[in-house]
Amino acid sequence: MTIQISVVLWTMICFTFLYFMLNNLLFKPILALIDQRKLNLENARAEYAVFEQQREQEMAVIAEANEAEAARLQKNVDEQAEKITLEGKNLLEEVRKNRIETVKQYRAELDEKYALEVENAEGNIGELADSFLSNLYAEP
Repeated sequence: MTIQISVVLWTMICFTFLYFMLNNLLFKPILALIDQRKLNLENARAEYAVFEQQREQEMAVIAEANEAEAARLQKNVDEQAEKITLEGKNLLEEVRKNRIETVKQYRAELDEKYALEVENAEGNIGELADSFLSNLYAEP
């Protein structure tokens, strides 16, 4: 086994040629592709961060709008409840007045009937007394 210079020389030439060919046709395009992918990934992350920030701002605006709407609705509900309560109180007062008026009218009617009955009874008392006494002293 001897070292042959020609084989070593051709091996070095082939290796150098293969290195340059693979470097230009394979390694550089793959490295460029990897670098491009890293760049795209960084850009996507930056866009996502911007999108996330915008989303949070929009959510804050929506939450604020929801709070304002809820406050407006609550105010509306409170106003309606107050209105209904006031209407109920007015209706209750009206019913009370009507009941009092009805009781007064009924009482007046009863007083009139009582007065008439008293008059009738006073007019008939003499007759009743005579009838009672005549029945009492009547012969059996």
